[in-house]
Amino acid sequence: MLMNRTRLSMAVVAVAFSMLVTFSPGCCGLELPRGNASAQATGAAMLPVPDGYVHRPVAEFFTGLSCPSCMGGPHPDMERLWGENGYDPRQDFTYVVFHELNGGGVDDLNNDEATERMRYYQPGVSGTPDVNFDGGYIELGGMTGGTLNYETAKSAIQDCKDRVNTVIDPRHPIQSLRNGFKFVKLEVRQMFDGKGGFAVLVKAEYLGTTALVETKSLNGLMYVFMIEDNVTAFSKTEGKDVLNHNVFRGFAFKAESFTLSNGQSKQFSTTWTIPDAKVPIKPADVSCVAVVYDADDTTSQPGTQGNPNRVPRAVQSATPLSTAYDNQLTAPRVGSASLSRSGEKVKLQAVFDAPKGLAAAYALYNTEAANATNWSVAQFVLEGVECEGDTCAVYENATGTVSLEAPADRPLFMTVLMYDGNMTQGKADLSNITARGAVVKENGGIPGWAVGGVLGAAVALGVIYLWKKGKLPLGKKRQAT
Repeated sequence: MLMNRTRLSMAVVAVAFSMLVTFSPGCCGLELPRGNASAQATGAAMLPVPDGYVHRPVAEFFTGLSCPSCMGGPHPDMERLWGENGYDPRQDFTYVVFHELNGGGVDDLNNDEATERMRYYQPGVSGTPDVNFDGGYIELGGMTGGTLNYETAKSAIQDCKDRVNTVIDPRHPIQSLRNGFKFVKLEVRQMFDGKGGFAVLVKAEYLGTTALVETKSLNGLMYVFMIEDNVTAFSKTEGKDVLNHNVFRGFAFKAESFTLSNGQSKQFSTTWTIPDAKVPIKPADVSCVAVVYDADDTTSQPGTQGNPNRVPRAVQSATPLSTAYDNQLTAPRVGSASLSRSGEKVKLQAVFDAPKGLAAAYALYNTEAANATNWSVAQFVLEGVECEGDTCAVYENATGTVSLEAPADRPLFMTVLMYDGNMTQGKADLSNITARGAVVKENGGIPGWAVGGVLGAAVALGVIYLWKKGKLPLGKKRQAT
């Protein structure tokens, strides 16, 4: 009898909350539920989502090059999933790969921080392969997660994207209304300093939540994972070198706490110094993934094995490429390039196409191979119309010259990194340059990750100005409201 009364009470509460959502206050008409057909068919009402809002889930993948159970399927499956659309500027999801020593005990891409991150999600005995989607909202693999393969991972990403469409669960209506999804607009940009480090700037803006009861501020944790793409390392399991994507190389920000009310924003800045590593890090392939975790959210997808540890779930992630896409920014490019040689000296002249002006450009080069690990760096001397003012240091109609040391009997491989007035990064690969001339890839260069976005033109140009004056605060973190 008590059970029947309990069920009846739950049903009454569910109906009451359903009426609250489906009827507009002050109006006598019925408001149709938002969302997909399946949700409408079950009578579940979708709570409002800001117009045009996009949630980008983050996939934190823990693997090992000498782990047979990783290399036997999950590792190539996750790399395949990333390769299918990871380089699309829309960035449907972000991807960070932590290399571990589980299995064979050999992986030159492992570091202490990667192992620490694995223990964070799997305290005690940890297992690979393992993926925590959106901070463990869904976990596949590991010691407690579900089956990890291409199809399950693809489905998990879509399920995480759908988190913004909060559905009232009739079994737990009050919880559904209190624990809504928190909307965050997130932007991140980076800038190479030419010496072995990157300036990193982040902006997080809180747009509110789907919760209709006890709407809370965002108690956030900011992480910025520094990653390197296209890293070749030996796999004991495969018996050969393997190409790896988005390898975790360190933190620019780690669990930086902040609190925002609806409509508030916060900016973060720091510099990250490229660390020594068994496999040297190539600056041209370094990028970053910024992630905001909600310290008050430890929910998991209904019916799916989420991470059993009460760790914060991610509510938004961003990359320099996604930031440029969201703000409709065009990366600077190499319009044309010419090469001349005098003995062991090579002079490269370039004309840059940068609608927002050019702030800096670097040539990263070697005489070994396009995928070499050791690269020299030289900065272009820029000319053009320099913008005047204390917070403006970019060149319009920019041309640049750089001198390099390169034997005449060796091919010259070069990548150009360039940054405009918004700290948007462009990347151009000048492949196998010889003394006969420069070969520029199709369309005058390859825009790489477009870094940054409009976090405020004055802020961006101010950082560039300080950088050019040698006053950029290396090793320091700054927050500004």
